[in-house]
Parts: sequence; C-alpha cells; structure tokens
Amino acid sequence: MDKETNDFSLLYLTGIVKEYLWYILGVVGVSAIMAIIMTLPAIYPPEFLSSTVIYPTNSERFDLVNLFAEEPNVYVYGGPKEVEKLSNIAGARELQLAVIDSLNLWAAYGVDKNNDESPEFYALRTFKGMVSAIQVSGNGLEISAYDTDPQRAADIVNLMVDLIDKK
Repeated sequence: MDKETNDFSLLYLTGIVKEYLWYILGVVGVSAIMAIIMTLPAIYPPEFLSSTVIYPTNSERFDLVNLFAEEPNVYVYGGPKEVEKLSNIAGARELQLAVIDSLNLWAAYGVDKNNDESPEFYALRTFKGMVSAIQVSGNGLEISAYDTDPQRAADIVNLMVDLIDKK
C-alpha cells in the first residue's frame, strides 16, 4: 500500500498567502473602514454606564425582644430575603414609571406620551433595556443604567436608590 503524504510546511503556507495577498488586504481594509464608520458618534452614539450597589439593613436590628435574647441576632446588613424584597421594589412598574415621569424620559426614549397607542409599554420596554437591578454576592443589589447622556444615567440610578429607600 502506498501512503500519500501531504507535506505541510511554512513555505507552502507562505505561497498561499502570497497568492491571495490582495484578497486578504482587501478584506482587512474593508473591515477597517466599516469599523471606523460604525464607531462614529453620529451613527452609534456612545453609551455611559452609571451603577451602584446597595445593601439592605437587617429588619431584626431594631427588634427589642430579640436584642436582649441570649444569642442576639443583630447584624447590620440583611440577608437574601431583604435583597429579594429590594429587587422586587426595583422591578415594580410603579417605581419605573415614577422614574420615567420624574426625569421626563419620554422624549429621550422616543415615546410621544399623548399620541402613541401604548406609551407606557414602549417607555417601560426601553427603560428595562437600559436599566437593570440584579442581586450580587454579599447580599447586595446592583442598580445599573446605560444612557447616551452620562448625567442622565447617574440621575436614573440616584433616583431609583432614593425611591427604593423610601419604600
């Protein structure tokens, strides 16, 4: 039996690169031009991130009966139950609409409050795509907001923390 051997060497690869050099350079050049065009601020405006992590307080911290027990359960920060409660408050429709109304995000999200069929639906859909509240390790809640205006992103996060704290 005769075995065929394919000799693959660096010289063979160099020959292939030489043969298709103009095609390779063309693809790289077109990709570079497309990357430059697509990253222009007029086409794709930059988004800024503002985020904070909040930690709930322990609800049993002020329980006087438990405070003077043999083994008091006095921790400053709450556990997973309290974080879940904060997460539910942050995800509430009323709180999200309060943020949208307070900061007048209707125009920023491209929603005409008076003429659209369902303005709250479209505003909340955009809001949920730009703002998130997720649980992080250490029993905290991270609130993040993306926006094309850095001050507005910070205002969204600060207002959400303030409204969550009031509930």
